[in-house]
Amino acid sequence: MVWAPVFEQVDGRVRVRCNVKRLETGAELSAEPLPPERRAALDALGRLLARPELRVTALLEDGDCLVIDDRRVLHGRTSYEDHADPARRRCLVRVMYRSPGRSGTARWGRTGA
Repeated sequence: MVWAPVFEQVDGRVRVRCNVKRLETGAELSAEPLPPERRAALDALGRLLARPELRVTALLEDGDCLVIDDRRVLHGRTSYEDHADPARRRCLVRVMYRSPGRSGTARWGRTGA
């Protein structure tokens, strides 16, 4: 579990940590709805991120690798339908890495079939 502000200023730059689904799920699980001002802020961020001129689309093919620095890029993915044959389903390997000298430890995980 991570307790951190969605928006904070670090070294003169705005840092955004935003997983709307986790924020909403956390509010549901705690039985404490998001306060109206926080809901409004998330809605405003959603409208901003939906602007087509701010969006970049990357179509990944078999064997492609996409590396993103979560501290610099807000990212997401569109929905997809996986192959019916389990042997042909996608395999997503997710690696989380923290640079040496930063607090925390390197972590890794694997999701997918």
